[in-house]
Amino acid sequence: MSETLMIKPSMTINDVVNKYPETMKIFSDYGFDTCCGGAEFISTAAASLGINVPKLIKELNDITGANK
Repeated sequence: MSETLMIKPSMTINDVVNKYPETMKIFSDYGFDTCCGGAEFISTAAASLGINVPKLIKELNDITGANK
């Protein structure tokens, strides 16, 4: 069984969605552009949307099971 890696703000949206498709719902709920904007770093995209980065990262890691 492969170990789940922690998602970090320095990762790109595309990298996270490709590795953890279940995160697409969270990105979508927050209004992230996961198509054309998917190459952006999570921290950059979140800042442009006024999103609380630590809260977002926690939610992403919770859904992947990395926080367990």
